[in-house]
Amino acid sequence: MTRFIVRPPHRTAVRRVGALIALLPALAVGQSKRPMSADDLMRLRSVGGVAVAPAGDRVLYTVSAWEHPGAKGDTALGDRHERRSHIWVVPYAGGAARQLTSSERGETQPQWSSDGSTISFVSARGAGTGEDAPKPQIWLLPADGGEATALTTAREGVVAYAWSKDGSRIAYVTRDTLTRDAEGLHVAANRRLHTRWARFDQRHK
Repeated sequence: MTRFIVRPPHRTAVRRVGALIALLPALAVGQSKRPMSADDLMRLRSVGGVAVAPAGDRVLYTVSAWEHPGAKGDTALGDRHERRSHIWVVPYAGGAARQLTSSERGETQPQWSSDGSTISFVSARGAGTGEDAPKPQIWLLPADGGEATALTTAREGVVAYAWSKDGSRIAYVTRDTLTRDAEGLHVAANRRLHTRWARFDQRHK
């Protein structure tokens, strides 16, 4: 039986990364000596998804902030802004952090492969809106740099996932799917969750 493990983030790493990001907006407001405004609140960033590399030398984490869809620069705060997160990496011993992802809809749930050579995450990438909008899928990114590639094509998207202990497979959770005609006869809340399997292609390493 293949064993799957979920590694809890190291508490020290969580505190280090979280404290750094959380202090930045507060310091900016404190230096200006003025009350915090609604715009200041929208500039606040939060940290999550902390994952320490198997070798213990690097830490993945997500930074969530309000972003404007498709905008390369800032626009009037509150104007169609949406909350999104992107993945960053920082040396465990401290140093400069580096942003790894920047897709339009953001990324979540970063994890390391067992040998630390691959970074996985969940992201909804591609064109389309409404029912045709892309669903969250598992993506793989070489830890040393390169382009991310999609691993799954789950119709209803990926809810959660975990690597096998040997790094050869990934188990993921998705919603049970029906044909579009059948879906009209069922309530979405009654859909069952199933664990499905995706074989990890060694070519992604």
